[in-house]
Amino acid sequence: MKKLAILLLAVFSLLIVSCSQSVPDKMVKLADQAEAKGEKWSQEKWEEVAEEFGNLLEEYEANEDSYGAFKKLKVTGACIKFYAAAAKYVVAPEAKKKLEDLGEEAEDSGANELLEGLKELGL
Repeated sequence: MKKLAILLLAVFSLLIVSCSQSVPDKMVKLADQAEAKGEKWSQEKWEEVAEEFGNLLEEYEANEDSYGAFKKLKVTGACIKFYAAAAKYVVAPEAKKKLEDLGEEAEDSGANELLEGLKELGL
């Protein structure tokens, strides 16, 4: 019985600690998830996570003065990691697709022949 009470106390303590995670720690966790799993996320999942990260950032900024230098540094790192993951998994693929589409349009419009003609003229 005594072991059960100790076990329950340990579980309860862990629950309290996990529920009281600070905003900077939540931001770090979300940035880590974006970096590790972002490649597999759908556009909708990215939008959901980006909104959550934005809400956490707003909450952090509203209480920024209450955090020490270490927590502020953690938030800076989390922002860099999150935005880098978003650029890698959302922005870059979309930009690549648009460039490919433009290339196809250029081929279809005869722009390549025009460019080659300009090169021959030395322009």
